[in-house]
Amino acid sequence: LLTMHQLLASLDDDGVLARHLQPLMEKLQGMLGTDDTAARELMRRVKVIGTARRRVPSRHFELLGGALMQRRRLQLRYFKRSDRSTSEREVSPQRLINYRSTWYLDAWCHASDGLRRFALDAIRDAALLETKAKPVALRELEAALDAGYGIYGGRDAKVQWATLVFDAEAALWVANEEWHPQQRARWLADGRYELQVPYSDPTELTMDILRHGDSVVVTGDKALAAAVRARLGSALARYAR
Repeated sequence: LLTMHQLLASLDDDGVLARHLQPLMEKLQGMLGTDDTAARELMRRVKVIGTARRRVPSRHFELLGGALMQRRRLQLRYFKRSDRSTSEREVSPQRLINYRSTWYLDAWCHASDGLRRFALDAIRDAALLETKAKPVALRELEAALDAGYGIYGGRDAKVQWATLVFDAEAALWVANEEWHPQQRARWLADGRYELQVPYSDPTELTMDILRHGDSVVVTGDKALAAAVRARLGSALARYAR
């Protein structure tokens, strides 16, 4: 219960969620069976640390949350970081996601005629429309956006499998990690650890591989291995200067 309370608090920006979740917070406190002073002291003994959180303007969070609950469309002005472009999108919101301390909106984009994932901190402006949102079944949503690796999980791209082999020392930590719900893993005879994960876009997977430096190698997937090698080479060149 303490951890749940801290997790809810850690998701909040500008007190947006607190206003709506206060009754739940009070109920959790009551379940602890303590008075206000004792409850506050207990809360100080549990800490959830979120890193690199990208804050979302409270007006956008509440507007998007309201549209999701009311099943109404939104008009978004969205900044795309990959090419630094801004576009107008009419979308039907389907799901809010908090992933690695960042909020995302899964929605049906009527301009693209497909499901897309939008980072809330990249929304420059939003307006609630009177038009009813297009319904999308949760199974279809998950198949389209959750099949691959991390936040780049779908987008109708072909899902392929990456095979990563970790050194024996790194394996002691990685063996207890979940990189993907459908991952496959096995210990090798020499103490190394082989992990297989599905991905459609290599961006986030490459970053996680780089996090382990020289303790991991990509096997079998020449394109992914080349992408990791290029990033390592670029980093080495920067430090060489």
